Amino acid sequence: MKAQKLLDAIFEIYRRAYKESDPPADFDELMKIGETQKEGWFMNYYLPIERLTEIIEEVCKEQKIKGFSMRMIKTEIYLGGSPRG
Repeated sequence: MKAQKLLDAIFEIYRRAYKESDPPADFDELMKIGETQKEGWFMNYYLPIERLTEIIEEVCKEQKIKGFSMRMIKTEIYLGGSPRG
């Protein structure tokens, strides 16, 4: 699977997750203003882990990402800068 496709899926998951987080945020805007460069920035946002998992599965299904590639994305999202859950 192409790395760019996986990266695009990861960013789409972040966009959807932060849109639904409490408080809601525009992930692209957070990146633009440099908020994502600050340590622990994602701790200011909350999204239940169950909903985050649903978003991951929705995006992977839409982009036809399965198996090991999907597990890689889940690991990246859970250990990366996703809203706390």
